[in-house]
Amino acid sequence: EAADKIIIAAHSFGEFREAYSLIGKYFAQKNIAVWAFDQRGFGDSPHPGFWSSTSTMIEDFIDFISSVKSFYDSQTPLILIGESMGAAVVLGSIVEGLKTQPSKIILSGPAVRENRPNRFLTTSGLRLANILIPGYEATLRRNYDIDLDSFHAQRWFNDSKIIDKVRLDTYFGLIKLSDFASDNALDNGIPTLVLFGTNDNQIHPKSICALMKRLGESGTLRVFLAKPHLMFQIKKQKEILSLMSQWIENDMNDINSDTFSFCRNQ
Repeated sequence: EAADKIIIAAHSFGEFREAYSLIGKYFAQKNIAVWAFDQRGFGDSPHPGFWSSTSTMIEDFIDFISSVKSFYDSQTPLILIGESMGAAVVLGSIVEGLKTQPSKIILSGPAVRENRPNRFLTTSGLRLANILIPGYEATLRRNYDIDLDSFHAQRWFNDSKIIDKVRLDTYFGLIKLSDFASDNALDNGIPTLVLFGTNDNQIHPKSICALMKRLGESGTLRVFLAKPHLMFQIKKQKEILSLMSQWIENDMNDINSDTFSFCRNQ
């Protein structure tokens, strides 16, 4: 049976395709196909733990979209979703131009940096450190595991494909990707749902609000109180999955945006 819609997903930093296992099973029951792959430097892809470049990450995603679309009727609606780093890749792919424009976009905790306090000072420090000690590794701290769905919490604890240590040059590559997404996002007419938890300790609220300003009338923000960075992986998945389904199934007018109430004080 042909899928009614196609979702193509990009995972977060340190993650791999299994991040979308639960989402894939949920939408499969609705005859919506979910495709995810290990982005370069992650999972089973070549050179895990090493960064390629902003352009390579985006080009890989665009190529993956083209490959997946070749299996389906050209009229089958396409939805792009991304989490954190993956959301930045999605935003970058729109900037660089896709042969097939998606009908909808969903972004969870997008890795953006515009208006982040001390953004350029931090970037300058990272640039210098990247020159001096590019191979330095730091252990990633995950102090929000308690908020994750048990399936994902076990993956993060047990799966050797999850990256626990990050090279400085790899992290600097992520920062440059985030800067590209931040500085080039725009209102392209594609309905875009952004999910953000107020306990997100990686993405600054000011950066989310700057992104919503750039997305303009195309963007809808949903804010979740006391929730962490990875909204696609938290407990009470039914709430998130139901919201995603509502967005995908064209009931967008029933989803109120939190942009004004959240961003007026940022």
